[in-house]
Amino acid sequence: MESPADVKELIPEFFYFPEFLQNLNGFDLGRLQISQDLVTDVELPCWATSREDFIRKHRKALESEYVSSHLHQWIDLIFGCKQRGEEAVEALNVFYYCTYEGAVDLDAIANENERKALEGIISNFGQTPCQLLKEPHPPRMTAQNASRRQVNNSHSIIVCDGLPLVQAVVPKNQNHSIMQGTDTLVTVSSNGLIGTHSWLSYDKNITNYFTFTKDLTMTNPKTQRFLGGPFSPGVVIGAQVLVVSNDGRLLFSGGHWDCSLRVTQLGKGKLVGRICRHIDIVTCLALDLCGIYLISGSRDTSCIVWQVLQQEGFSCGLSPRPMQVLCGHDQEVTCVAINTELDMAVSGSKVNYRRLSSTIPSSFNKFQ
Repeated sequence: MESPADVKELIPEFFYFPEFLQNLNGFDLGRLQISQDLVTDVELPCWATSREDFIRKHRKALESEYVSSHLHQWIDLIFGCKQRGEEAVEALNVFYYCTYEGAVDLDAIANENERKALEGIISNFGQTPCQLLKEPHPPRMTAQNASRRQVNNSHSIIVCDGLPLVQAVVPKNQNHSIMQGTDTLVTVSSNGLIGTHSWLSYDKNITNYFTFTKDLTMTNPKTQRFLGGPFSPGVVIGAQVLVVSNDGRLLFSGGHWDCSLRVTQLGKGKLVGRICRHIDIVTCLALDLCGIYLISGSRDTSCIVWQVLQQEGFSCGLSPRPMQVLCGHDQEVTCVAINTELDMAVSGSKVNYRRLSSTIPSSFNKFQ
């Protein structure tokens, strides 16, 4: 186990398949070299009472808080900053040079014997995964913090005037909310009616009151604000195609008939941007945690990363030129997510195909 050439790792069966520990078919696996005993079923350690107990404890250990708190260190070694360079040397994480992506161009090797030798090394020893991260990966949240964050999710559903709401968002950055000095709740009804509601501050001396005040412009036909359309037939106006900027000033929307991505100023309900880069309907949108980048997915099977423009600290629109176009799906993209701190974007399509992409141009990895 201390040999530098030892690269043992646990296969997935150690965490879900107890039958692999038993020689059910009675195969002749030979004899042990010293004792000459027949090799049959796997001998379990003393802490496991059965094969099922062995697998159960492995799974419990894999999901333990200890593993969760050290998971980022493993990511740094396999996919991150300690995969290459000086940090890899310090972490004793250096492998044969042929195993690294881009280290050898087999097509450029003219010598047939040399090429076959390198192919054999790569085939038998394996390849180092694509390096996805340049900075240290942040630690995983504890179970307690994760549950607390789930409770404080910024997406909520409320009821208003009998019209079904399709999206409700609490802007993450409350310092620059639409309603100065108060938190706001942005809602969009199924008919496109936009509302910006104010949360009431807590007062223990007051009972039986609503937790927010309704936007009065929603009931006055002269002041009502609507999300511009029309939308493409078959598109459901929902959370998938609606995103609010972190400061609560802009509403980004997809699903429009002209394949456009639109930007609406929430204060006046005015259309301030219309960008047509996809060649089919925009089916999903997502904003990164910092509110600086937006990613869109489309029926044309592509995803596009956009930059949210800022003016005097406030969101004012989208850059007309995409930051990056991500391809690789064969069918309509149905969901997207982006995290620029991790330099990563994730997208999914109708056929349960998931794609993990780096937001750095020409660098990506995919999973199915």
